[in-house]
Amino acid sequence: EREVIDRFRGCIYGQAIGDALGLGTEFMTDDDIAWKYPHGLQHYKQIYQDRHRKRWKIGDWTDDTDMMLCIVDAVIEDKGVNFYNIARHFKDWAMAFYGYYSVVVQIDVAYVVGAEHAKLVAFRD
Repeated sequence: EREVIDRFRGCIYGQAIGDALGLGTEFMTDDDIAWKYPHGLQHYKQIYQDRHRKRWKIGDWTDDTDMMLCIVDAVIEDKGVNFYNIARHFKDWAMAFYGYYSVVVQIDVAYVVGAEHAKLVAFRD
């Protein structure tokens, strides 16, 4: 059991670290990446600080990790996968983070849990 827990933690840490580093190339074309990182991107301090990336501190993860943590919390809470509860966790996170449940977040939620669960949470809770 200890090995499973360690692997689970490693998965979570790896995703968060990869997300924080991946911010450096998020929404860039291959040409942009080649121009801004001609020798590759290997450290957070290398991240090109444009209008998009300036919104995060060096080493911060993005909403992708926040949403992954919502999934983790819901799965632990339910001791299994309940798409409605995952969608509810997404909505709670969006309300706390943004102050509203935006259309963009609803699209992300629908992509992860399916449109029917996203609609239930959006209109019922």
